Amino acid sequence: MFRIFLTMLLFFTSATICMSQITKQQAITFVMDSIVADQVDSVNVLMEVDLQTGSYYILRPWDSIAAPYFSYWIFFIDLQPKYAWGHACEYIFINSSSGEYSIISNHLPPFRPDNSLEQVSMSYIAPVCPIDPSIQHNRPYPTENHHLYAIMFSGGDYAIGGPPGNAAFYYAFSHM
Repeated sequence: MFRIFLTMLLFFTSATICMSQITKQQAITFVMDSIVADQVDSVNVLMEVDLQTGSYYILRPWDSIAAPYFSYWIFFIDLQPKYAWGHACEYIFINSSSGEYSIISNHLPPFRPDNSLEQVSMSYIAPVCPIDPSIQHNRPYPTENHHLYAIMFSGGDYAIGGPPGNAAFYYAFSHM
């Protein structure tokens, strides 16, 4: 009798978990209708293709976000898609079991050299300048000037007083 009860309890628990699974399409619909909503014409929305289960979501080789859930869908919301590097963006984690979500603000887009993020909604697509191999660049190098110097000041990703990633300044001067 105990074995039958235990088997039935296990069956009903697993059936409940399977039925409460948030699908990819449900997650997309929720993000687009509830989070992005009226901003759809001014933001880009991308997402990981597959359900994620890692303890950390890797943004770049040197940066990650602690995952708030065991199994989750993750979306990247580019709040300023016309900006190239450091700017306002959000990462949306949706718990695949309950539909609960967390919004984490950030200042850098994820680095994906293989462009593995799936486009959900794109309000702006950056123009691509194709490389034309037929163009020959035969410019001579300028003559060397030992009295010309360049200095680069960089506050890094976490500069005080300004948005991260935008703190690089170049200053060149001539030594007489």
